[in-house]
Amino acid sequence: MAVVYPSLEWMEAFREKANSNEEYARVAQDWEGDFTIEVSVDEMAVKDLSDEKHMKAMTEMLMPSVMMDLDGWKGTPFGNLMEKLMGVSFDELLKLGSSEEITRRLDPKEMAERFSKLKREDLKGVKFCMWIDFWHGKVRSPLEIIPPGKPRETKFGLMGSYTEFKKLVTGQADSIKMVMMGKLKLKGNLAYMMKRVKAVTMVTKIMGTIPIE
Repeated sequence: MAVVYPSLEWMEAFREKANSNEEYARVAQDWEGDFTIEVSVDEMAVKDLSDEKHMKAMTEMLMPSVMMDLDGWKGTPFGNLMEKLMGVSFDELLKLGSSEEITRRLDPKEMAERFSKLKREDLKGVKFCMWIDFWHGKVRSPLEIIPPGKPRETKFGLMGSYTEFKKLVTGQADSIKMVMMGKLKLKGNLAYMMKRVKAVTMVTKIMGTIPIE
């Protein structure tokens, strides 16, 4: 079944597929290193998130992180944008209850309409960060959204635009080639990755097997 990217469903599907892939377990058996995936919101993201279903999925994905660490979101470019889209401040948001209750009460159609009216300057500095814990051929922990105001120290970081990451997760491009071409930026030990290029390539292949709406 196809899932929306990005979403909690996509995050869960990737971990499930990675952890059940025997070839990945073999080629990544000595891999030790977690990743921060930093995605900059761009015009392609505006196009996708102007759709009500995509906006609902994004809100459901981000809200648990917001509720767990509000200070990590308040005052950040993405945090300010979220308040604008929701039409309510984070402080007022907390009064609504749990993250599930908040998501239920927010109007994704209205938020999508507001998002569709954003201009390029409104997107400056807006990014979301995802943490993936790769370890000996497994993704050993559930994927997490990291508050933009509290970056996490990880062994590797991969940074780029939403447009480029969408190519990656749909299997249209390879992460190593994208780094070499400057489409994505890598933070960390490139030599370590190159020695384990089969493991890195398999991650891209696994992402490409998840049907995206």
